[in-house]
Amino acid sequence: MNLLRPFVYAALCGSAALAQAQSPAQLTVEAVKVEPGKVRAWVYGQGTARSVLREFLTFESAGKVVWIRENPDGTDLKEGDPVTGPSGEGRTGELLARQDTRQAEAELATAEAAIVETEQQLASANADKQRADAQLRTAQLDFDRKSALRKRQAVSQADLDKAAAVADEASAAVEAARAKILAARASIAAAQARAAQARISLEDLHLYAPIDGVVGSINISRGQYWSPNFLKTGSEDAVLQTVPILVIAPDEFEVTVALPSFDGNAVKRGQKAFLVTTEAAAQAALGGCETCDVASSAVRASVYAVSPTVSPDGRSIAVKLRTEPGTTALKDGMYVSAWIIVQEKDNALRLPRNALMFRGNDVFAFVVKSDNTVERRQLRLGIRSVDGVEVLSGISAGEQVVTRGRDRLSTGASVKVVAPAK
Repeated sequence: MNLLRPFVYAALCGSAALAQAQSPAQLTVEAVKVEPGKVRAWVYGQGTARSVLREFLTFESAGKVVWIRENPDGTDLKEGDPVTGPSGEGRTGELLARQDTRQAEAELATAEAAIVETEQQLASANADKQRADAQLRTAQLDFDRKSALRKRQAVSQADLDKAAAVADEASAAVEAARAKILAARASIAAAQARAAQARISLEDLHLYAPIDGVVGSINISRGQYWSPNFLKTGSEDAVLQTVPILVIAPDEFEVTVALPSFDGNAVKRGQKAFLVTTEAAAQAALGGCETCDVASSAVRASVYAVSPTVSPDGRSIAVKLRTEPGTTALKDGMYVSAWIIVQEKDNALRLPRNALMFRGNDVFAFVVKSDNTVERRQLRLGIRSVDGVEVLSGISAGEQVVTRGRDRLSTGASVKVVAPAK
């Protein structure tokens, strides 16, 4: 019996090796469980944040800047200083700067004096009109009386003709007085117009705060000569560098982005949007991980307006976004990345993008079955987002889908599932 042991042992080992060779080898893969979750389709653009309320203050005429508002610490007005706009019944906000007003004040005084003079002329013309009316009534009564007497041959025709001439002269005097009144009234209107223009010219030498806000930029100083010719309007940057004062409200911003027409057509007014200030922040917020949420590191905004036209040069659609009031994370002129939600579902069946495989127009994924084998499933997709896609058919909630190692698989392959690397 001892002589047979080596042969029996060899036979047993051979059978075990044959059985091991015939059993399929397990492939190690990473997989995730399919669960409902939020999925969003995004449209991306970039633009410059600008304060919704921003006022460019400029002098309308050339002149010397003789006064600039002082701060409580004695320094002149500068960037970042708060200013106060109109309140209550006040027509203007606080005065920020002023040019030399002496000539404008003299012109206003001359215009107001002209008003007084023409009003006196009107009063004189009204008095002349009253005297002329009285003389006309007297002359008409005398003519009527002598006409009656002439019928009885009590007065001569010469006397009647003389009375008629006096009445005609009195009537002409009334018309002349009326013309003087009209002329005086026209002179008053002209003088009042000159005075109004003088007041405007005087007011144009002052810069008032039009809104409650802060100074965004200031390009004048006390004693400087400033002319409208200094203002450059070729670009926004040029305006910011040459306008006397820019006042902004730093708590609500607007961003205009130019989107390709195929993206712009999906954007509608009122859609949610998020603004991030750097590309690094955008990648951190939208880096493809399932737990990332752009709202956690971005400024909330919404679509304010969508242009109905396509620009002829870039074939793009202009979209304006506005932040919610009270925004403090942005600054005027800051370059931002804008992410607009064009589709959103809170309870969609979601897959990570790295679970998908493509063959032509078909999309499929490998599902791990209960016996640790995989099955290739063709999928129909819905919303496609940077952090996942919506699956409309092909898998069910709770199933496991391979995310790593799927390139080596085919239906029926045996797998060993490990948790995804953190």
